[in-house]
Amino acid sequence: MHALSDVDDVLKEKAAIYDAIHEQYTAWSKLNPEPRKYGSRIYRKWENRHAKLMARIGFYEAQEDWRDASNDQQKARRKVAEFRSRNLNDVAMKAAAIVLEAEGKGYRHDYLLAQGVTIDIAKLQMPT
Repeated sequence: MHALSDVDDVLKEKAAIYDAIHEQYTAWSKLNPEPRKYGSRIYRKWENRHAKLMARIGFYEAQEDWRDASNDQQKARRKVAEFRSRNLNDVAMKAAAIVLEAEGKGYRHDYLLAQGVTIDIAKLQMPT
């Protein structure tokens, strides 16, 4: 569970960086709207300014870092979900982890952990 918490912290950090950079990009875009005529000299100048801005603020790097952190978080959540519980205490711990980790965060991958708990309960209820 600590690994999941660490991955969440990294994701929050990367998301904050990406959000700040995206805000800079949005502000620039409002001041420099994209020209309507593609292929024109004006468009090519705008495209060059756009490319320089993206490189200067590190937009694509921040976006990639955020995406990687998001994927790492999903992998960590999947590992918790795939851990097979040996008894009802393990199931209770996994169910508590779902509540504690997802509370107020609005994760889109909560179904992974919930499926893990459901499978564990079903396996523990099967006659041996």
